Amino acid sequence: MTKVVLYLSVLILICSCSQTPFEGDGEGFLHDTPASIGMTNAIFKTKQLLEIKWTPLKNVPDSRGGNFLSGQQVTGINYSSVRLRRKFVGFEVSLETFMTAVHNPASVMYTRNLRNSSDPDHHPQITNVGAYYGVVCSIFVLVGYGMFYSYSTAIWNQMPGNVKIDNQSAYGARVGDSLCTHDSGHVMFIEDIIRTPDGRIKTIVVTDSAQPLPRRRLFTPETFDSTVLNEYDIYRNDSIAFKNIEYTPSPFVNVEGEYNTPYIYNNILGLNYGNKCLLNLGQEIEINVMQTVTNLIIQKKNGANWDILQTAPYSLIPNKIYNKNSYKIYSFTPTDAGEYRAYCTMQSGDSDYQHFDVAQVASDSPTVANGKFEVSFSCSDNVQPLWIEIANSKIAAVGVHELTDSEILDGKAVINFKKGNYFVRVHFKGLFGGVVSELKQIIIN
Repeated sequence: MTKVVLYLSVLILICSCSQTPFEGDGEGFLHDTPASIGMTNAIFKTKQLLEIKWTPLKNVPDSRGGNFLSGQQVTGINYSSVRLRRKFVGFEVSLETFMTAVHNPASVMYTRNLRNSSDPDHHPQITNVGAYYGVVCSIFVLVGYGMFYSYSTAIWNQMPGNVKIDNQSAYGARVGDSLCTHDSGHVMFIEDIIRTPDGRIKTIVVTDSAQPLPRRRLFTPETFDSTVLNEYDIYRNDSIAFKNIEYTPSPFVNVEGEYNTPYIYNNILGLNYGNKCLLNLGQEIEINVMQTVTNLIIQKKNGANWDILQTAPYSLIPNKIYNKNSYKIYSFTPTDAGEYRAYCTMQSGDSDYQHFDVAQVASDSPTVANGKFEVSFSCSDNVQPLWIEIANSKIAAVGVHELTDSEILDGKAVINFKKGNYFVRVHFKGLFGGVVSELKQIIIN
């Protein structure tokens, strides 16, 4: 298969020109060609989460009660079920935000541990959690599929277009299919199928987000049938396989022979949530100034201009928990939604910017009547409402309602759902990722 790569800004389109069902790897084996350009891009997106490398500056909590150790390189985005505040990498949080948080010794990657009951975002029923940012198995696959709606494994079979295929065997599988356990507890992704020259399957390559790190495993067709399919069903989603999934190369990871220009980190200042983060209005941000500077300046975008916040309420946090003399932490709590940036002035000139967006989102307590509930929502202009999540007591999604254009325009949605006790919230998307409204409890009788 020939790949023609065209760079438009940072967007890459990968075109499969092969008319044969397989692609040779130069070793006599053949790789099944994905069903579409979009599915090729889906494979690339999951590889980014699987193959990215990062080195903690301090210990980072993992989801099993241990740590990723300071100074030891890690491969892959760490597992952490950050579903309470929705801080999934590749979904609400970009690779850039994650990696710049790793690069900042005072970031939430080091100062927060969601397993600890003392952490403000700790939830006693969410036990497979550690770091403030991470991925889980369903997010890993959904990022590849280019989804904006988060279907948990519990409702994997409810995803539009998701079908359990008839031929549940290695020879029924296709590159890009997902594998979901019979008890809906875990999901995996078929990255590759490798064949001998006569078309027999040699290896099925399966990837997934597992604890504590994502993995790539190789199965013979016999092992796949007897072991994997003993626990999993094969799902196929042609509506996803043939849609225009976009793939953007990243300066933080090279996949499939890419060489992307390395990222230049800001060593003057860093944000505790990482560069290009999206915050809820009222959420405090901390700015770590790591060198001697003349001044710290915060600006807010106003049309085509940037206004300096002359009376910005940011101040030095004295002797906060970071016992370091080499940097100072400043706090800032925005009072308005919008786009912000921070930089430092120095004798040698100005530093590069660190960017963050602030969104104001809200949803009213749902009203329930006749087995239906109505949710009203609103948001600032820099984000857009996308979907409504219906979750159980463990804040695991048991229902997804994708908002229609008319519902977005009206600012409300009426949803039919089965009886039970639930939590409901609205998901919003902006330039720098996603945010959610507060959870609201409902009882449907």
